[in-house]
Amino acid sequence: MNAIRTRYHVPTNHRGGRFCATDGEKPTVKIAYDYALSTEENHRAAAQKLMEAYDWTEDLIGAWHGDDMYWIRVPKPERNAQ
Repeated sequence: MNAIRTRYHVPTNHRGGRFCATDGEKPTVKIAYDYALSTEENHRAAAQKLMEAYDWTEDLIGAWHGDDMYWIRVPKPERNAQ
């Protein structure tokens, strides 16, 4: 199981603020800062985009470490069909 790290990159003269997600391997994904979302929601969106790139379907649990967030994948709870 790979952990996912998300990091915020401040805007520059050429690029707006963005979030990057990586698991230490390729691909690394980048998304633009979405001002309609909270900071944590932006971090989650970047992690979710990386999961889509790998076709991972688990849920995410995240925690802060400094300015970055780290995410682990956990199995989705099974739903009992009745």
